[in-house]
Amino acid sequence: MYGITCPTDPFEADACAKKCDAEASCKVGCYESLPDATQSNLDLVLECQIENCLGLQTSEFQVCQIENCGELLGKCYFDGELGCADVFFDCYPSCPPGDQSCLLECNEQLSPSGWVDSALWGLCRSSYCDLNQDNEPDTDVCGILAGFSACYTPESTCHDPISGIGGGMVDCGDHHQCIRACLDTLAFNPGCPYGCLQSVSQEAQILSAPLTACVLSVCGPFVDGDCYDSAVNSVCYPEAAACGFPVGPEVCTGGEDDDGNGLVDCEDPACALLQVCTLPPESESNCSDGLDEDGDSLVDCDDLDCIGVDGCSVLPDGTRLVIIDGMDSCTPELDTGSPGFEVDAVLLTKTNGFSTSAVSAVLFEGGLCSQNDFASTASVVGAPDGVFVALNGNKARIDFGPGVQFAPGDSFKVVEGGSDGQEGYGVGLNVPGTGSFVLLGFGSGTQEFEITPALSE
Repeated sequence: MYGITCPTDPFEADACAKKCDAEASCKVGCYESLPDATQSNLDLVLECQIENCLGLQTSEFQVCQIENCGELLGKCYFDGELGCADVFFDCYPSCPPGDQSCLLECNEQLSPSGWVDSALWGLCRSSYCDLNQDNEPDTDVCGILAGFSACYTPESTCHDPISGIGGGMVDCGDHHQCIRACLDTLAFNPGCPYGCLQSVSQEAQILSAPLTACVLSVCGPFVDGDCYDSAVNSVCYPEAAACGFPVGPEVCTGGEDDDGNGLVDCEDPACALLQVCTLPPESESNCSDGLDEDGDSLVDCDDLDCIGVDGCSVLPDGTRLVIIDGMDSCTPELDTGSPGFEVDAVLLTKTNGFSTSAVSAVLFEGGLCSQNDFASTASVVGAPDGVFVALNGNKARIDFGPGVQFAPGDSFKVVEGGSDGQEGYGVGLNVPGTGSFVLLGFGSGTQEFEITPALSE
């Protein structure tokens, strides 16, 4: 079909589908060429992804599907016998430098559980060390400390003794003194932390993981000796004490002078280099003081953090409702000329009982399918009437007219039109002048969404 070899496994099906461009029937052909048992496995994966991860962006979707559907994915794509450590520390080193095909062959030998362990291990390392999101640790030292300490779990096949980690006799306190000394020598001895990890005992490695995780959370990928010292003497003091690392107790977020020097929290030099003391708070902490506590250039009631607090009762003028289609691929044979979620009407009900419907709508440019027989946004205006606009993988901005403001407790009812079954979508608020988008939730079919007081950016 279409000059493409029929696949016999999910990897071949993926490669087949990528050759189909936007031709949906071609992709269907790739899928239907799979054995029945493989199709059934893929269906289970798809059901799990829809149930748990619908509407998430790419990076969030990847995390979600591994955490929620990892076992199903592993059984669907991997039927080898190797564990995570077997691949990373035995198979990979046997490959010639730069031989990507050899590395892929190693991956294909993973067992289902080995793949799940490998994927979760990668997500954990990235959470500490991959700020630029290029799938590589921003620094080698962070990759080592995260991979073999912060992300250490004795149950994972990634931390099998074959890795050479955790087979020594050094206790947790001495182990972290070794790591601390390494941070002053990285310029001429970048492999030093790995040597510390090879000498630590497994019991000490278990105790060490929470302390390393805390230090990396505080200091980030570019951890150095000064930040390490500040962290273990303040925010990470409980973990350091449990590990047996010699520290002094100034807890930088406790509101007290823990070490008795007359300085509290971020006033204490022990806390000076910590992110908790150098970065603005994540949200506006006082909504009536005329100050911008979280550094987002929005003060008091202009900040979304303050909606419903200290008299900040409404969202700014010009706030618009946005409906985001959940469709991610064009399937003309299923869409019957109306691709994506179909919006018949949107109704606003305020806390005082006032109710109104949309007076205008704008469909953002673009769309997944070249044909959309229901692209008129005028169909959204007014009460439900059976006439609808198909979003076609796009977004629609909904307006309720001048002078209509939104406040906590107000609700929106999105009425679905069309006849091709319930389809998924997301609903949120686009706040003018701030670049902020407040997600109200995800749904399918006709559904109501409420603005809660606990809005966050």
